[in-house]
Amino acid sequence: MLASVVPRRDQQDRILIASLGVLTRTLAIAAAGLPWAPMWNIPLLQQPPAVYPAPQRHSPGVEALFYEGEPYRGHATRIFAWYGEPPESAGAKVPAMVLVHGGGGTAFAEWVRLWNSRDYAALAMDTCGALGDFPPERPGAPDRERHAHSGPPGWGGFEQMAEPVSDH
Repeated sequence: MLASVVPRRDQQDRILIASLGVLTRTLAIAAAGLPWAPMWNIPLLQQPPAVYPAPQRHSPGVEALFYEGEPYRGHATRIFAWYGEPPESAGAKVPAMVLVHGGGGTAFAEWVRLWNSRDYAALAMDTCGALGDFPPERPGAPDRERHAHSGPPGWGGFEQMAEPVSDH
């Protein structure tokens, strides 16, 4: 049992390397006399974003919506998502699941329904500017429909390196 609790040697090495990276960054900032700044604005992240209806999308048992995203190239953005609550919740507090898709994925209404059936509230988002779920006639289509307030098309690549960090 103890063997499953103690990290393996390769895990220990990765932890050590990551810790050294953080320490090196901290020391470099201190040596340069630069002000220390947190990576994220935590108080801002704790505020709920504005939510907007998404009447152009429908799927049984879940709600289509947009929520306020980060500005992209100086323009406001919105993120499409499916949201659902367990049928029996009636406004009661329930556990929640946030579903962030991987590369090539999107907001899937079916994921939300799956977690709702397990008594979770769930939110599945499309962080790449599309309107969720693949069209039934084109499953896995790379050219999903985008919306007027979308941000960058996908996670980008090396071509985005010259853009401001806030636009990545």
